[in-house]
Amino acid sequence: AKTLILSALPEETGEIESHLKNAKQIKIAGEIFQEGMIGNQSVVCGLSGIGKVNAALTTQALIDYFAPDMI
Repeated sequence: AKTLILSALPEETGEIESHLKNAKQIKIAGEIFQEGMIGNQSVVCGLSGIGKVNAALTTQALIDYFAPDMI
């Protein structure tokens, strides 16, 4: 199972990213995302940017790329 965690501001994902094991950076739609493991859970986290349009566009791009089980 893969979990996608998005936020508008870097302060919101910094703590989560610090817990990722075997983290790697992935560039999608011009943005950098972190993919790694927290325990047995595969996690992708990153920034969508501020606003509902940015959130929708980024979320759809990541759904298409990763097919997450949870967002």
